[in-house]
Amino acid sequence: MQIMLSSLQYDLFDQLMTEVEKSGSCRAEVLKHATDRGWSAPLSHRLSFIGRDSLTLLESAMAVTGDKSLPTKLGHSVGIESYGVFGFALMTCPNLRASNRLLMRYSGIFSNLSWISYETDAALVVRLNLDVASPELCIPAAELCFAQIYKIGSSLYGGTVPGAKIELSFSKPAHAECYRYGKSTEVRFNSQFNQVVIPTKALDTPVRSADSARHILFSQQCEAMLHGVNDTRKTAAAVRKLLMLSAG
Repeated sequence: MQIMLSSLQYDLFDQLMTEVEKSGSCRAEVLKHATDRGWSAPLSHRLSFIGRDSLTLLESAMAVTGDKSLPTKLGHSVGIESYGVFGFALMTCPNLRASNRLLMRYSGIFSNLSWISYETDAALVVRLNLDVASPELCIPAAELCFAQIYKIGSSLYGGTVPGAKIELSFSKPAHAECYRYGKSTEVRFNSQFNQVVIPTKALDTPVRSADSARHILFSQQCEAMLHGVNDTRKTAAAVRKLLMLSAG
């Protein structure tokens, strides 16, 4: 899936390399390890954390440093400001319910990840669908995503959302003590899905920096970016079709 390269991908890469160097390891060794396993540097003057290859890069960083907590550290260290216009749209939302709607509509601009959400009588469920190359990558991918969700949510709502639960589909890892989801957030392991469950009564939790006028402006900019990404995907699909016809 074609996504839009933004400061988020650059910041994730830079922060991952910072964590690698903090551990006493060398970024060149990580890049070589990743390249040997099929990672290819993006066609850009600056290295970034983008696409499915990003998980290969993350896996290599974990292998070289021996630190399995790297995905969580990375997720907790990159803030909402890295999301650019999308981050501003989130910051100006009126409440949690509206911010979830934005996540569902626009997260595909910046990420290959697939999220679904639905409401029951008791809660909003936000589920992460992971389509990764190997089962071993599911854990670091989920850890990175939910650390990011918590980091962003904390900045929007001024702390944890009362009664929120994080459900993870894997067993509790030895490094689980590095999970920093706040005392009021329950974390459940060996669940059927990787998801966040938020009580319905918490959906009206206000965003601290809500601003209706600016929210309209930033949402319009997100919509324009979404149309741009969709146009790129349509063009790529048309080119692939022509190539297949010419080959046939």
